[in-house]
Amino acid sequence: DTYVADPEDLIDQHVAYFLRKNPEVRGNHSIRRRTVGSYDMDGREVQIEWQYATEPGGKGFLVVVDGPLRQPFSDYMKNTEENATYDGQDLNTSNLHMIARDRRISFNDTHKVYNRLEAMKVAKEQALVREKAAGYVK
Repeated sequence: DTYVADPEDLIDQHVAYFLRKNPEVRGNHSIRRRTVGSYDMDGREVQIEWQYATEPGGKGFLVVVDGPLRQPFSDYMKNTEENATYDGQDLNTSNLHMIARDRRISFNDTHKVYNRLEAMKVAKEQALVREKAAGYVK
């Protein structure tokens, strides 16, 4: 299963290069590009960015942003906590936000008609169930 990079996306080309050079890591993960910088990795929606070198002449590297986690792509793909940092500002992000939209629970009730109060109660209950289910998927 060869990963094919988008020729217009430099980040995606770096992702493909890493996967080619590390086939043992590639086999442990499912990864799919969604849009520029946004990927579905093992069912989680993550952002991949380029971290420029801090000193002149240094090498940049890919970084994964997964909710509050920010970590070099290579460490993230190796499932290690090395070089991981957590941004406290994003700690309020719910479990649900970590699940790709197409993998979230949906309720087959679009045909039902609710009055305003019922609709609000149903929406609240469904949101609680979605959040709880997302916690199990994490």
